[in-house]
Amino acid sequence: MCRSRSRRGSTSPRCCRRCTRGRSRRSPARPPPTGRRRPSTRSPTFACALRPTGRPSSRSRCPTACCSRETTLTRAETTLSASRRTAASRMSSWRWTGWCPPSKPPLRDRRPAEAAAEAGELLAAKTAALLVVGDEILSGATADVNIQAAAAALRAGAVALRRVTVVGDDLAEIEAELRLLAATHDLVITSGGVGPTCDDVTLKAVAAAFGTQLAPSDAMRGAIRERLSGEGSPSDARPLADEVVDKMSLLPAGARLRDLPPAPGARGEASGAVQWPLLQVGHVFVLPGVPAFFAAKVNGLVAHLVSGGAPVLKRSASLSTPEVELAPLINRLAATHPAVKLGS
Repeated sequence: MCRSRSRRGSTSPRCCRRCTRGRSRRSPARPPPTGRRRPSTRSPTFACALRPTGRPSSRSRCPTACCSRETTLTRAETTLSASRRTAASRMSSWRWTGWCPPSKPPLRDRRPAEAAAEAGELLAAKTAALLVVGDEILSGATADVNIQAAAAALRAGAVALRRVTVVGDDLAEIEAELRLLAATHDLVITSGGVGPTCDDVTLKAVAAAFGTQLAPSDAMRGAIRERLSGEGSPSDARPLADEVVDKMSLLPAGARLRDLPPAPGARGEASGAVQWPLLQVGHVFVLPGVPAFFAAKVNGLVAHLVSGGAPVLKRSASLSTPEVELAPLINRLAATHPAVKLGS
C-alpha cells in the first residue's frame, strides 16, 4: 500500500498518480515510454512569410523554391527520420501559413541593344509587341488607330507583330505588362503616357521595369526648350512652365535619344513629329500616343533603326464564290503547306 497521504490526510491505495494499485477500476495504466518518440503523421508546415509556425527548432528552404527566404519547421517535423523527411519534402500538398510574392519574369539583357545603338548598327528583331497605354482607350472615349499603324509599319519592315496589349494609366499594370512583353519579344513599342500631366506614368513604369530610376536629361530639356518655347515655335506661343519642362525631361537612367531623319514627303504634324528624338531603353522604344506623331515615329523607327527578318510575301485573290464552299479547299491547302498562312 502506498504510504503517501492524500489531500484529506488519509491513507488510500489511490492516493497518488505514481501508485499502480487500485487502477483496475479505472482505465489501464499507460505503457512506459520506450525511448523512441512516435513520429508525427502530419504534413510538415512551412511558414514562408513573417508568421512562424510552432516553436523554432530548425531552418530549411522554401520547398517550392519560389523565394529565398528561410522558413521555420515545426518541432514535430524535426522528429522524423532522414528518409521520412526526404519523402515528405517531395509531397505536393503543402499547407502554407503565409504568402509568397510572385516572381517577376526576367528581362532580356539590354546591353546588346545598347551596344548596337552605340555603334550605329540596326537592332535585329524578328518579333515585336505593342503596349498601348491610356484610360481613354479602355473607356471608349478615344478610338485607337495606332495598332493599325504599327502593324503596317512592322509588316513592311519584315518584323512580326505577335502581341498587342492595352492597359490603363496604372503604374503597376504598365510595369508588369512591359516586363512580360520585353522578356518574350525582340522589340517592344509603347504608345501613350509620355505627357506632362499626372496620369502620364509610362516613363516611370519603364524605369521600374528595368530596375532604374528617373534622372534629369539635359539633352531632352534642351530639345523641349528649342522646339516648344524657343526658335521655330509660333510667335504667340507662351513659355512653358518649369514644372512641365522638369517632368518631361525626366528619363529612365541609361536611356538614349535617337534622332530620325525626316521622312520623304512628310508635311504638317508628321514632319514636326520626326524632329523630336526617339527614346530608347534597351530594346524598348517609347513613342507618343498622338496618332500623327505615333505613325511618323513608328515608320522612322522601322525604316532606320530596326533590321527585320525575311521579307513576307502576300498574294490575294478576289472570288465571287461563298466562303462556305471554299472552306474545304482552303483547309486542304493549309494542311499541305503549313508554312503558308491562308485565310479568307
